[in-house]
Amino acid sequence: MENSPRPESPRERAVRALISRGLNTVNRCYGPDSPNPKPYHGPEHTLMVVTSAGLLADAAVAAGKITHDQHDALMIAAAYHDAVHEDDQDSEELSAELAVRHMNLVLGILSQTDINQVKRAIAATRVKAVANHRIEQSASPDDYLTMLMADADLSSFGLPRAQYWDSARRFFAETYPGIELTGDVLRNFIKDQIQIVGNHQYYTPEGRHLFHCQQENIEFLKSLYSSL
Repeated sequence: MENSPRPESPRERAVRALISRGLNTVNRCYGPDSPNPKPYHGPEHTLMVVTSAGLLADAAVAAGKITHDQHDALMIAAAYHDAVHEDDQDSEELSAELAVRHMNLVLGILSQTDINQVKRAIAATRVKAVANHRIEQSASPDDYLTMLMADADLSSFGLPRAQYWDSARRFFAETYPGIELTGDVLRNFIKDQIQIVGNHQYYTPEGRHLFHCQQENIEFLKSLYSSL
């Protein structure tokens, strides 16, 4: 006789509901049918980050680097990290505030420690600078959870070619609305991407192991450039 599946704990239900609510918020605010659709900072990117965060968190728990509660915090942070994304506002802070409001509805099941971890993880996705074609994120070397979150946010650089290139084109479409990615524009974009992807370094060994297609993506970009 097969064993019955273990019922979800209140914490597991709360975490699953928060992840779903975060994803739904992004879709409602920035999805294709929303008043303000975003090609990059929309549901596709958020789902990719949630998926990548899950892989990173599983590996980090197995290695004893984070706890199961921190795993939960990382997943919630991934779902909410772009829940608010407006160019003229502090999007990371506002996204964290929204996550906190929703988490406060289940305070007692989740703790203030969980809330603080989610806030720190979302803050880690803030881009401090882009200098010499290198994206500098805000993760702390003393806070492993923030390093995992930063790795998840830019995981596309090391994902298989189709996923990487789809993400890159979405980024271009959002950054340069109305401009076609052809001709010299495409050539210049590819040159920039070769340097940005090539200069990126994942914070964690989990990130480097899981998102290992950076060099393949660089070779793809070089081949694409040569064919133009």
